[in-house]
Amino acid sequence: MKEFEKEYFSGKVSAYKGGYNKATALTKERAKLVLKYKKKGTLLDVGCAYGFFIEDVDKNFKCYGFDVSKYAIKKAKKNTKAKLYVASADKKWSLKNNFFDIITMWDIIEHLRNPEYAIKEAKRCIKKGGYIFIQTPNKPIRNLIGDKDKTHINKHNNPYWRRLFLKYNFNIIKNHTEFPRFVENKNYINKIIRSLKLPLGTNLVFVLKNEKN
Repeated sequence: MKEFEKEYFSGKVSAYKGGYNKATALTKERAKLVLKYKKKGTLLDVGCAYGFFIEDVDKNFKCYGFDVSKYAIKKAKKNTKAKLYVASADKKWSLKNNFFDIITMWDIIEHLRNPEYAIKEAKRCIKKGGYIFIQTPNKPIRNLIGDKDKTHINKHNNPYWRRLFLKYNFNIIKNHTEFPRFVENKNYINKIIRSLKLPLGTNLVFVLKNEKN
């Protein structure tokens, strides 16, 4: 899709000020979250972009990734030796059933025309006992403060996503909101809103477990 090529990541219309660069503290925080539940196995990063997250977990997992952007995958291949390919999460994934121990979907489902289809495909590809990690905008807060990314076509509130995940028989074992931009210097704010279960963060985070296929 043309809207996710070079201009999306670093062009004049890009929502990323200064270009799409690695947020080291954020990717390490995500890696830490994943490793809390699984230390090794097979991992798929859906919407892997430049492969920054994969860089932080490829010592622990056999990693795979795909992204709709040819430009991003070209960049990612310089950052990781994971098996990468160009594809849309909106269409059938060319991956085996019950293959992955971990599937990550960081900042991707809000871009999809049919996010439910992607969840259905994730269900097909995840092993029994496997985990899916999802981060997506918290619609009420994002709308309140403003969202400059016009490709966020499927933002929803927390109850909407919970209903969808439960529809596919996932066990929601963790669900909170956070401010990804605060991870590096003000992460204490995230810790406070998690502990108090406040729905104030700009993003929703879910950890799902596939108890049965």
